[in-house]
Amino acid sequence: MYKSMDDKLQKYVEEKLTVELHKIINSNHHHPITQLNEFEKTIIYHYTDYGNDSLNEKLINGYKMPEFGRYLNYSLNKLPSYKLLCYRAIICNRLDLRKYYDAFADDSVIVEKSFWPCSKSKLIALTFSASPLFIIISKRGKDVEKISKFGRVGAQK
Repeated sequence: MYKSMDDKLQKYVEEKLTVELHKIINSNHHHPITQLNEFEKTIIYHYTDYGNDSLNEKLINGYKMPEFGRYLNYSLNKLPSYKLLCYRAIICNRLDLRKYYDAFADDSVIVEKSFWPCSKSKLIALTFSASPLFIIISKRGKDVEKISKFGRVGAQK
């Protein structure tokens, strides 16, 4: 029997993300987002909590997109693109930092094989690292602030 992506995603959430699903069902800050159901919101919520590290590590190291990543992509694609400035601060070694400086100097584009969580708030981005701070002109990013574990704290500062 063929199962749709929605059915598989729901089963995944019900089996592996019950705590997060309960938080989504019992909160009201995500209600304005009508494009997503509670299972898709749970996937995004989990990513903003603990789901990003292992997913991004696998993608950066060249592994095939994991099941969770497919559900995250599916859910995010239902949201409109965010096309304004956002910020990201990371901890990186000198070699990685040189890669970014060189790309900036050459006016070239770097494509990262991972999901890049960013913030509309410079202050929130700086809580992750003092340097470097990336100022990103978002083209396909998604605004998940109302679904995120950290919600609207410090937004637009």
